[in-house]
Amino acid sequence: MFGIKDDSVFTYFEENELNKPVPRKEVESDTDVRTIYMSQELKIPKQVSSPILCDLGSAVHGDKHHSIFIQPQIYRAPEVILGVPWTFSADIWNVGCMIWDIYEGGSLFTGHDPEYERYRSRAHLAEMINLLGPPPQSLVDKGELKDKFFSSDGKYINFDYNRK
Repeated sequence: MFGIKDDSVFTYFEENELNKPVPRKEVESDTDVRTIYMSQELKIPKQVSSPILCDLGSAVHGDKHHSIFIQPQIYRAPEVILGVPWTFSADIWNVGCMIWDIYEGGSLFTGHDPEYERYRSRAHLAEMINLLGPPPQSLVDKGELKDKFFSSDGKYINFDYNRK
């Protein structure tokens, strides 16, 4: 995320929401209720500052193992996709992906599955394996979701993310 030096963008957003609130709905699940807001156009700031590492509500202690799904999909670390307990290593993966995005002007991974026309973890993992090779077997063995992606003999269940 980039810092914004010109905070008039936020003032405009706040005033617009107060004067003309966007449509919203509440969606209930077994565990919580979420409010979904319709998107609204944001002004582009005149100046941005250096990238800032930040968290938007999912902060946890870094020295403990966690297993909940975190991270924006295209930045999701392999251990998160596989359901391996993760620590701050997942954040390091995010930083690496963000640096790639900044220097290359596009995402290193998309996770786009042409069969389903949307993000899928299997497509994302296939992209990682295609670029970096298979993950260490020790990592795969720890994964609660390993059977979704790997056969009993440890081979990746073939997925051709280039097929249409």
